Amino acid sequence: CGRPPPPPPRRSGMVFGHGYTYSGHPVACAVALKVLEIYDRDSLIETVRTRLGVHFQSHLAGLRSSFPNMVGEARGLGLVGAVELVADVPTKRPFAPEAAAAPLVARLALERGLVVRPLAGDAVAICPPLISTTEQLDTIFERLADAMAQAERELAPWRAK
Repeated sequence: CGRPPPPPPRRSGMVFGHGYTYSGHPVACAVALKVLEIYDRDSLIETVRTRLGVHFQSHLAGLRSSFPNMVGEARGLGLVGAVELVADVPTKRPFAPEAAAAPLVARLALERGLVVRPLAGDAVAICPPLISTTEQLDTIFERLADAMAQAERELAPWRAK
């Protein structure tokens, strides 16, 4: 276009991060291929689709009936799920940001040995490993329900606001 090229960037001492040690690395690729082989060998995806996912989703749906005053929605697929926490279920009015409902549930769950992830919009994500057993899924939801029961009591003052 007839213009001279821009001057080269000045060296600022900053690193230009454009890749990672393991990106396309043969060892990482070999591990990924082995993981896919194990998924196939152990029928992990089929087991999640036909048995574990059904069990997980049944528990997830049960949270809505167990906490009719706090769970606005329970959604998921397979072994991935989320529970939306709301101050008023019929209107889906959210808790005030200061209530930090999802972080509260996550903290209370962690105190019970369960790691869940608080998401924006006061949802709590539950994503157990593909190699979970039905007994482990039962334990996950027992601990989550216990944490949610305590959170429901602690969040009661925020419902009226």
